[in-house]
Amino acid sequence: MLTRPHALLAAPVMLAGYKATALGFDLTSPALESLEAKVIRPLAERMHRGGTARVWVPSCGDGAAAYGVAMMFAAAGERLGSAAMPRIFATEREPKVVRAASAGRMSRETARTFLKAGHRRRLGWTGDGWQVKADIRGRILFSVHDTLHETGFSNIDLIVAQAAARQAPGGCTGCLMGLMINALNPGGFLFLGPDRFMGVAIDGLEHVDPIAGLYRRPLTRSQPRRAGRRGSPRGPILLERLAHHFAPSALVVDASGQITATIGTAASLLRHDIDGHSRSVATAAHPDLKPAMINALVEAVRMDAPSCRLADESRDVWVHVESIARSELDAQPLWLVRTSVRHAPERSLAGDAPLLRAHLESTARTLQQTMDEVATQNLALATANDELQSINDELERSNHRLAAVNTELIAVRQDHERQIEELSGLSHDVENLLRSAEIALVVLDAAHRIRRYTPAAAGLFCLTRRDVGHGFGKFLGAHKPLIMEAIERVARDGGNSRLRVDWPNGSGEQRTFQVQIHPYTKDKDKVAGSVVCFVDMSDIKAAQDNLERQNQMLQRANEDLERFAYIASHDLKSPLRSVRTMLEFLRSDLSEVMQADHAEHLDLVAQRVQQMERMIEDLLAYSRLGREDATTETIDVPGLLRAEVDVLDAPETFQIDVQSEVSKLHTDSGLLKHVVRNLVENAIKHHDGVEPKISVHCMEIDGTPVFEVADNGPGIPERYQQRVFEIFQKGGGRANTGGSGMGLALVKKAVERHGGTIALLSKDGERGTTFRFTWPCSAQPEGEGALELVGDAGASPGGN
Repeated sequence: MLTRPHALLAAPVMLAGYKATALGFDLTSPALESLEAKVIRPLAERMHRGGTARVWVPSCGDGAAAYGVAMMFAAAGERLGSAAMPRIFATEREPKVVRAASAGRMSRETARTFLKAGHRRRLGWTGDGWQVKADIRGRILFSVHDTLHETGFSNIDLIVAQAAARQAPGGCTGCLMGLMINALNPGGFLFLGPDRFMGVAIDGLEHVDPIAGLYRRPLTRSQPRRAGRRGSPRGPILLERLAHHFAPSALVVDASGQITATIGTAASLLRHDIDGHSRSVATAAHPDLKPAMINALVEAVRMDAPSCRLADESRDVWVHVESIARSELDAQPLWLVRTSVRHAPERSLAGDAPLLRAHLESTARTLQQTMDEVATQNLALATANDELQSINDELERSNHRLAAVNTELIAVRQDHERQIEELSGLSHDVENLLRSAEIALVVLDAAHRIRRYTPAAAGLFCLTRRDVGHGFGKFLGAHKPLIMEAIERVARDGGNSRLRVDWPNGSGEQRTFQVQIHPYTKDKDKVAGSVVCFVDMSDIKAAQDNLERQNQMLQRANEDLERFAYIASHDLKSPLRSVRTMLEFLRSDLSEVMQADHAEHLDLVAQRVQQMERMIEDLLAYSRLGREDATTETIDVPGLLRAEVDVLDAPETFQIDVQSEVSKLHTDSGLLKHVVRNLVENAIKHHDGVEPKISVHCMEIDGTPVFEVADNGPGIPERYQQRVFEIFQKGGGRANTGGSGMGLALVKKAVERHGGTIALLSKDGERGTTFRFTWPCSAQPEGEGALELVGDAGASPGGN
């Protein structure tokens, strides 16, 4: 038989250890798959047909079980094309546990089982952990509730009590089962999990899945027969009345002299009613009988005799004391004390026999009639008792239902209080945000009346609290048609709208404002008004105009500089050609009379002229980089790199390796060739010849091609690394390499013109220099890819 909760309240030791904690809730376990297939899907189908369902998760702990059940119901509803969800109650004893569970945050281990079960879109990543999304959290009513000490819920279709059942001590299990069975509807389900209740039979429930610990309350359940019901006419009431009328007057006294019970009409043996008074024979017995009673009891105890009889001379009666046989477990004996007549007059009864016989027959008839009347009255009382018991049962059930409803209302109130607290916090956040905003912002309702505004808007439109609820159009002046048309368009069609107007600020100064109009939405993106922002663009507009003027001036200066460099370098080529020609004439005319030092001087002049021509050519190339239009094509990257290395015709002592992880690239091939050729040529030119090695490598990093040209030469000191990309500068300050000092400047300008970046990697005291530059992909033709990787990222070597 199940134990009622109030019977366990007297056992605080058992209850002290009861506390359900957070337990794992693996949605992929066979037990929960059985729960989903045999309970949740049928309940979802019932709700899809218009029915309802109620779920209770006692001792919810961290809320994983409640959220798991909600997600399983949501998934089952989606398969049916239904959005109906059950009412889910999740309870826990500690308020702080309830608050933590209602927040929906999960540990990584719990979230992993939810993700594995396919509920990814019902979880959100907050940056520091996983959280159940708001639509699932809103389906669950979390409340503070002590499962054992408070009235439970009622009319429940499913109870998920895996945590409560696992943590409850053995002495509390019967109480828990009774509470949960009473809470279930006929046909409702109880899930206890496979751990503790695998295959265990529970009175009042039938097995659905013994392995999973899934039970069901039968649709009908027999009620136990109550004592004293109809069909037992000779019950306790009849026996009590018969004993009252026909049993001898007697007292039941224990060994300490206390009266424990009275039989028949024992008032003649007592001086007062013992209810509410002393029960001792010495104080409660009739004064005339007290000495004889006390002496008889003392004699019986002293002699340890089964009975004792003493005479009461004053009343001419005998006092009988008889031992009452009790169970062997009783520690103290009981004595029956009664009285009888001591002297009866001796006379012949022969003449009185007929009279006595008639009297006895009359007494028998009266006794039989009395017994029949008593039986009839007992039947009527039994019937009335049945009716009263039925009424009492109905009242008890009603009281239980009312208590369950009250518990439910308390849970709803707690949830509403929590929501009101959250809404109050949000309202305070909005108020603080509006007060701190420096932008003039006005919130309008569907009829374009003012609902809220920021202090900046109050200064711009001279708004006061009395203007709330008035139409916004009357504050717009001459701009009313333009702005109101945009507001009505946003409210009607949705979307956003932007426009610019000139408006005087609070001090009367004419300012330029950008008006941004956004829809005010609620109830699943239903437009319920608009939000109008006035952003002062005057300072931004002035700064933009100034920046535009500066950019134009800078552009003209660059164009003038490039034009000057082009013209100057072009005009310098003719005099240099004349000087070179004259030098050749001098060498030819004076070859017979020229001394050796004179010939050396002429050779030196010729070298300087050649160097000057190379500088002019590089200067022209530098200026053309900003003047020519780029042409793009799809190129074979490994082939282009090998071709540029081969065309340089490096000395045979140089080992040049070419590697490329990119096979195809859509880009400006001429510009890329120019950069690669200059970098490789620079590495050859500045190498000191000690086991010379050069590597040319192309790779892909984050979708962008990256090229590297590295050598094992003497390197570039760090103090010169910032200057090598400047015009007419040479690494290490060396001027004997024959270069013009324009090569790396050309490379940097070409890379940056294409949208890339270039970096130099070299350390003092270590050999080797690496130039690394990025080369973004150009827009590709229709149907082609801008970048294609080779199938094998291995090397595509080439070398000299």
